[in-house]
Amino acid sequence: MAEIKVGLTQFLDFTLKSSAAKTNFVKNLKSQPEYQPAFDYWKQLRDTVIKFHQNELPFECFKTLVQTVDQKKKQNYIDVIKQYKKFIKNNDVSWFDPGKSHWISDNLIVCSLMMSRILSNYISKEKKSELINTTSTQH
Repeated sequence: MAEIKVGLTQFLDFTLKSSAAKTNFVKNLKSQPEYQPAFDYWKQLRDTVIKFHQNELPFECFKTLVQTVDQKKKQNYIDVIKQYKKFIKNNDVSWFDPGKSHWISDNLIVCSLMMSRILSNYISKEKKSELINTTSTQH
């Protein structure tokens, strides 16, 4: 059986669904194509947000980003960047390295930052013993 990877958002979405909706969710998840950065609508923005905070860049880096994105994305990027600017202006925001963790149970891998707390609420004690916190890697 092939390795199954489940992201935190997908895992949370699944747990919040009713029984019938869970079946449909899994069917849709299984038919999803493999992740490809070229089709990730917000990837350029996320990467710029990370660089902005990690390197303490001036906010103008977002203007540069807007000039480079596809014309179809431009207005959405501008709107989100305005909201983000308002958010960081009104809050004390600083960068921290979130790290990464991966848990494996049989052929299921769940990747997340703080998954252990979430797993504690959703997985039985017997299943918890099967989970192995393999590594904590930082990029």
